[in-house]
Amino acid sequence: MGYNLVEKKCFLCGKAFLAAVPVCDACHKHWSQKEAADMALIDAAISVGGQVDPAEISRETQIPLCSVKWHLHNKSQNVSHVKKTGDTKQTGMTVSGKIYGERICIVAEGKVDSQNAQTLQTHLNELMEMGWKNIILDLNGISFFSSNGIRVVLTAYKTLYETGSFHITNPSKNVANVLGMVALDKMLLK
Repeated sequence: MGYNLVEKKCFLCGKAFLAAVPVCDACHKHWSQKEAADMALIDAAISVGGQVDPAEISRETQIPLCSVKWHLHNKSQNVSHVKKTGDTKQTGMTVSGKIYGERICIVAEGKVDSQNAQTLQTHLNELMEMGWKNIILDLNGISFFSSNGIRVVLTAYKTLYETGSFHITNPSKNVANVLGMVALDKMLLK
């Protein structure tokens, strides 16, 4: 899927920039370095203590518990720091994520149809169970977005409405059209 370069504001610092990702280069670089450093601390805590208790690691390293759980989950999936759920050949969709401080940005690519909307729902539920309260969903790579996709994003929005935030950034033309037809674009698109 090709990304369209558009002018937008960084959701972290508010700076205007031209890109396909939801954050400016400076914020992306800063948080990538922070995430790498946090992962090194988590790995060091595991190798020294041999423990894999996320709460204990969080206390020792002062890294938010949801970030520790994210890293440990990805490590158990034998993936360095980006979780991929699904296989394009099997489900028609891939999902990956990137941590930006207290926010996590999930990038979905492929199709959100009746067969694989549950994959996206399961992924979002796992994130909320890990403690993520601020989720950004990048849907630029979505070529098809069904009513099942609407259900998934609306459920996530309602779940996080009181305790955090959920919004869609960088929607593909298809996603923007579908959400516009059901009057959810103003509520979900940022």
